Amino acid sequence: MRIAVLLNAVLGILLAVLVVVLGIATESAYTDYRRAARAARMGDAVGDVFRALQSTRLERGAVKRLIPEKTLASPAAMADVMALRAKSNAAMDEVIAECTVLDCGDGVSAPALKAARKALDEVRAVADAAVAQPQDQRPADLFKNWSAATDALVGKLEQAGTSVGARISHESPAFASLIALKDAAYVTRDTAGLERNLLMFALQGQPYTPAMQIQSAGYRGQLEAGWRLTKALSLREDIPDSVRQAIAAGDAAYFKEVLGLHETIEKAVLAGTPSPVSLDQWMARSNASFEVLAAVSTAALDAADSLAQAQGTAAAVRLAVDGALVVICLLLGAAGMVMVTRRVTGPMTAMTGVMLRVAKGDLAADIPYADNRDEIGDLAGALAIFRDNALERQRLEEAQRQEHEGRERRARAVDALVGEFDRQVQEVLQSVNASSGHLTQIAGALGGMADATSSQVVAAASAAEQTSGNVQTVSAATEEMESSVREIGQQVAHSSAMAARAVGEAAQTNETVASLAEAARRIGDVVKMITDIASQTNLLALNATIEAARAGEAGKGFAVVAHEVKQLAGQTAKATEEIGAQITAIQKATDQAVGAIGTIGHSIRDMSEVSTAIAAAVEEQAAATGEISRNVRQAADATRDVSLNVAEVSAAVGETGRAVSDMHAAAHGLTGDANRLREAVDQFLNGIRAA
Repeated sequence: MRIAVLLNAVLGILLAVLVVVLGIATESAYTDYRRAARAARMGDAVGDVFRALQSTRLERGAVKRLIPEKTLASPAAMADVMALRAKSNAAMDEVIAECTVLDCGDGVSAPALKAARKALDEVRAVADAAVAQPQDQRPADLFKNWSAATDALVGKLEQAGTSVGARISHESPAFASLIALKDAAYVTRDTAGLERNLLMFALQGQPYTPAMQIQSAGYRGQLEAGWRLTKALSLREDIPDSVRQAIAAGDAAYFKEVLGLHETIEKAVLAGTPSPVSLDQWMARSNASFEVLAAVSTAALDAADSLAQAQGTAAAVRLAVDGALVVICLLLGAAGMVMVTRRVTGPMTAMTGVMLRVAKGDLAADIPYADNRDEIGDLAGALAIFRDNALERQRLEEAQRQEHEGRERRARAVDALVGEFDRQVQEVLQSVNASSGHLTQIAGALGGMADATSSQVVAAASAAEQTSGNVQTVSAATEEMESSVREIGQQVAHSSAMAARAVGEAAQTNETVASLAEAARRIGDVVKMITDIASQTNLLALNATIEAARAGEAGKGFAVVAHEVKQLAGQTAKATEEIGAQITAIQKATDQAVGAIGTIGHSIRDMSEVSTAIAAAVEEQAAATGEISRNVRQAADATRDVSLNVAEVSAAVGETGRAVSDMHAAAHGLTGDANRLREAVDQFLNGIRAA
């Protein structure tokens, strides 16, 4: 069997075993999940049955109390009955729906429950109408019919609760304990209500017969037995604390309070004395304690529902985990097969084919998986080494063959090269001899040129030194001229600033004189006004004189005054004329001063502009002088460089003379070396030919 088939078979068997194991676990988890779902469904059904049973029993007790009453039922009592009936009907709808799906026991099907409720509804209608009438108008068999109808429905509900409770108890011991505790608490609540009803009839005026007393004692025994069983079941470890707390509340509410009151009322009834509490008070307190007892069953049902939900959640989680593990195993198995195929069997098959090709001499075949870091990669590396060794052997054989052929080609080539070398060496040596003679002639000519150049360099050095001194003199003069130009520029700038200040002061003086002219003009206006006043005063004095003359003797004094006023007016007119003349003269002088100051201002501004132009020209001259100074300094530097270069040239000329001497000696040596080379080549070629 091939390795690939064997590996895949082993992986397949392991995967199948793992999938089977996980499949069994998944099937078990699915079974648990369905069992938990059924338990939760049945727990809901038991709860609905209990609520319907509790509401129906409360309604039954309330109506039983109203039927024997001599008075009409009060609206409050009927409201309580209707509220209980609404709860009962709502719970019955849920029970009927649950029993449509679940098996609620023999004879407790959904149609049977509907029929029992329909029968009760008919009696309800009769009872509702009867309690609203006087007692003598109520049907005689109403109490019996009401008890029969309610007992029938209560019986079917009890049967349904027992049947569904038994089925849910089979799911786990915890369910069985909770359902048993619920049933024991329900029995306690039921018998407590039955015992209470017997005492209620006595309080309503009915005789408390020995048979009723015996029946009450039987109820008391059942009640105490049921409560002891309830407490015993609550001692199990799987019973939650909420149930134990409900039991403690029921024990305090009924057995430690209401039961003692029950015995006190019973003693009063037997003794024929009044009851310590009224019927309404007794019913209210007992009903309140019954609700606390019923809460024990409710707590047990809630605990069972929580347990079912927890088991359902745990089963769902386990089912999801097991299912996920199955899927993961399948994926891992498939991935393992793919990995084995890609990493083991596939590469091994490919390597087998390559090995066969290499064994047949196909050394050009590519070797795959050489980069793998595993056994396949090692195998590929070994095969590559084997192939490379075979290639190296072929290469060495080919190299030996080519080396033999090369030696033969080199022997033939050496003979040809020796002849050609002899010819070329002879030509080169002849050329060297000719060149050495020519080089000797050139060396002589260069020696003469070096001597002439040395003389010229000495003369150039002397001229360069003289030029350098002249340039330095010009540079010093230029620097002095540059300093003078800067001083002139500063003086011109100072003059320009003074001219600018003079222009400002002239403008300020012009403004002052203009203000004076304006004041003189206003004074002239005042003088004119005074002249007008004097003229009018003179006219008034003349009129006064005329009026005084008309008055005769009586107006003589007034005429004298008028004459004086006229004289004063005339003097005022003359004075104002003189003042006006002076003011006019002042205005003319002021206008002339304004014009003169304006002319001076224009002249000063012209001077300022000329000074500014001079300053600009001086600045340009200073810049030009600075440029000249810089150029002269550069010329001085260049002259110094020329002197240095001339010195270097002189040194170079000396070196050239010495080099010419060396060249002359080398030319003679070259001729001797050429002769010796000819002899050596002749000996070498003769040796090659002899070999």
